[in-house]
Amino acid sequence: MQPVRLILLLILAIILLTAHNALAGEDQRYAVTITNLARGQIVVQPVVISHNKDFQLLSPGSPVAPLLNALAAEGDAAPLLVYAASLPSVYEATASSRVLIPDASVMLEINANSDFQLISAAGMMANMKNTLFVVQGEITPERGEKIIEAKIYYSGQEAGPGDSHDIPGSRNESGGIYKRPGPKKFILINAAGQESGNGSDPVVPGRRAPVVKITIRPIN
Repeated sequence: MQPVRLILLLILAIILLTAHNALAGEDQRYAVTITNLARGQIVVQPVVISHNKDFQLLSPGSPVAPLLNALAAEGDAAPLLVYAASLPSVYEATASSRVLIPDASVMLEINANSDFQLISAAGMMANMKNTLFVVQGEITPERGEKIIEAKIYYSGQEAGPGDSHDIPGSRNESGGIYKRPGPKKFILINAAGQESGNGSDPVVPGRRAPVVKITIRPIN
């Protein structure tokens, strides 16, 4: 009887382990709501991606990839969606064709799980030249909702945003645009009014109020 009992216990252990792994990898659907809080700004083609830690949309100072340039400069999310879908580090990617006027929101649904539990989002700020709102690598909440303030990235080479007067502090004191020589790169303008992406760049007065809000919540 002992060998039979051992076999039964092994079978039970395998069943429990299989059930645990299946549960760990079970999809959870999330509602990701994107709200445009900026006066005089329009958000175009917001994209939401679920992924693991190996995926990153961008980093300050990094060269501007054509697929992100298409979103920042033209409001075209298709290249980013196609690229994301080809990556093993990405679980799902989706986008909205809605144009978000000030105070408008759009809700996108996306699946994630324990292996792909991070959410990133991006979209074009249409009234600013080559500018994206970005949220990167936010861990999905198990319950309740998670609210994140998006960061604003400028994809630039010679000058900063040309029509950004509706984002406080986005122009210099003389009213001109910021000159940034060198290769085209991503420059972060954050909520504290600092700029990063090139250590030699001067501090740039930034926006003082949230521009885009992202809310993530599980759908029961």
